[in-house]
Amino acid sequence: MSCFPLRHRIAFCAFLLLIPLFAHSQVIESAAGPTAASIIAARDAFRVDLGGGNASGANGSFGGVRREINWDGVPDAFSAPNNLPANFFNVNSPRGVIFSTPGTGFQVSANAGIAPIQFDNIDPTYSATFETFSPQRLFTSLGSNILDVNFFLPGTSTPALTTGFGAVFPTGEGLFAFSTGDEALAAIDAVNSDYASHCRAAREIAEEYLDAHKVAGRLLAEVGAA
Repeated sequence: MSCFPLRHRIAFCAFLLLIPLFAHSQVIESAAGPTAASIIAARDAFRVDLGGGNASGANGSFGGVRREINWDGVPDAFSAPNNLPANFFNVNSPRGVIFSTPGTGFQVSANAGIAPIQFDNIDPTYSATFETFSPQRLFTSLGSNILDVNFFLPGTSTPALTTGFGAVFPTGEGLFAFSTGDEALAAIDAVNSDYASHCRAAREIAEEYLDAHKVAGRLLAEVGAA
């Protein structure tokens, strides 16, 4: 499963979406909790929704079955402090995905013993800030919080459509995900336990990711209205 850091959050959230190709309804699987075990049931349900296994065939063709990105399988040569090629998961390990960003590139965090883990090569405090869903890799864009995912027939340059997309995001201080009333109440209790810190963190998130000039400006530029 995909896992990449969202600034200064340590709990786990999964947002899983299945959009049937010939239907008008959506199927959403979501879960949140303090440990990876909290979201495994939702992840497994999402896999069932998509169907099939994830073994690749010739030239990365998956024969209609789902495709999964496994950050833990990225070789050390393409992990921190080295950058991950944007087309790694369409060329080196064909999954039909190519990343893009207005930033400077992408990194997968290093394995222990090879380089500082969990992006401590970027900031030595990050291993105490970020946690992984499946040890011990994280993924991030560099120099920008914008990450675009473009889909192709695996191993080719032919554009493709995806009918389902899932990702795992670390969350926590200033940002909580919930799918039940009990989880919402727990989030409120957590905020009230350190209201000032959560307010400060929430404001940082809003300024970084939800600022109208950043969000609307890019949307308008993409439709040629800027």
